[in-house]
Amino acid sequence: GDLMTAAAEIRNDIAHVEAVFNRMIDCVSQLHAKDVLHRDIKPQNFLLSGNSMVVSDLGLCSEKESTTAFTRSSQWAGTPGYLPPEYVNGGFKEADPATDIFMLGKSFYAIISGRDPMYLVPDGLPSQLFPIFERCCAVNKASRYQSLASLKQSLTAAFDVLLGRAVGPGKVYALLRSMADRLRTSQQYHAGEVGQFVEELAILDANDQHKVCLELPQEAFAVLSQSLVQQHLGQFIAIYRGMAEKATYSWSFAEVIANNMTVLFDALDTSAADKAE
Repeated sequence: GDLMTAAAEIRNDIAHVEAVFNRMIDCVSQLHAKDVLHRDIKPQNFLLSGNSMVVSDLGLCSEKESTTAFTRSSQWAGTPGYLPPEYVNGGFKEADPATDIFMLGKSFYAIISGRDPMYLVPDGLPSQLFPIFERCCAVNKASRYQSLASLKQSLTAAFDVLLGRAVGPGKVYALLRSMADRLRTSQQYHAGEVGQFVEELAILDANDQHKVCLELPQEAFAVLSQSLVQQHLGQFIAIYRGMAEKATYSWSFAEVIANNMTVLFDALDTSAADKAE
């Protein structure tokens, strides 16, 4: 049968969900490795036989630089609910790996939620996965994952947390990646996730703390300045100060540190004590 037929059983086991998502990516990777775009990805086009999976219904596939009728900018086809917006605006001429990634994100959502993928709604879904779906399905192509490898990396980090595999730095990086994905796609954050990130960061040894702090995006500091996470700010500043005083970094990164601290200092909700620190 196909994945949609098996979806109800799949979503009952989060480890099974991970295996299915990874196999879907692997199937599409086989096409992309040959410079072929599927252009009609949906759960019904992944067929199962025992432990094997294949991607099917290749009638709308195209090779790069193809001159088939389906690549004419005046034409498009596909399945409503899974179509990326550029298909409607520019037809199949706009197809590239990011369009297949868009449809993969919609397919992931349909499988794990059981809902119509026309609109993504987070209700009842693991908080670690929903930002990944949103990033896959961003209206702006540039905001999506630009490769299947980077998509798979984010999924692995999310399932590391969901399945309890992530420990130490791995768990902190998984939480950071989830936060970054959510910020990049919707400019939103979950206070509980941010708090967990700071608490997990605090129990790492100093060297690992320094490595994480050196890689923090500036958007993370805007989140840390919000009132909902103020209870964690003092602890974070102490950790970040340790990195600033003891880690090895370039002179140019000293300016990055100053800019990050400016974000916290100028925030309306930052307490006088935290500003002094």
